[in-house]
Amino acid sequence: MKKAFIGATFTLLLVVIAAFSWYVFFGDEAESVEGSERPTIDEIVSNSWDTEQLTTNLSSDHIIRASFRIEGDREETRIEIEKRDFQIKNAIIHRLAGMEADQLQDSEGLRELEQTLKEDVTNMLEGGSVINVYTTERVIQ
Repeated sequence: MKKAFIGATFTLLLVVIAAFSWYVFFGDEAESVEGSERPTIDEIVSNSWDTEQLTTNLSSDHIIRASFRIEGDREETRIEIEKRDFQIKNAIIHRLAGMEADQLQDSEGLRELEQTLKEDVTNMLEGGSVINVYTTERVIQ
């Protein structure tokens, strides 16, 4: 009986030590990473660029008029995005030309388009990356 009690106490002590060790080594680090990853609204605005309103045909018998805001990871990225505006517009038009109106009617379709554009623009950049692409205007006719 005494051996069982000692064994259970030892096991409980090991669990407590493991939990405490995890908290000491990873708990504070997780909190600081979460706090540092979220930019302020001023940083988002400073690192973002707005496309002009684009009007193009979809692969269905519809047209779309849309605008986007592209958020880079830093100001230097925004500057490069601005310089590549013609390439970005071209990529957006090509991407939209391969889509049908019903793909862009719901939130899921818009999220997929935004994610695809994020990857497309990031692949164009020499340095930095795109954090988000926001659809700021969308009209399908």
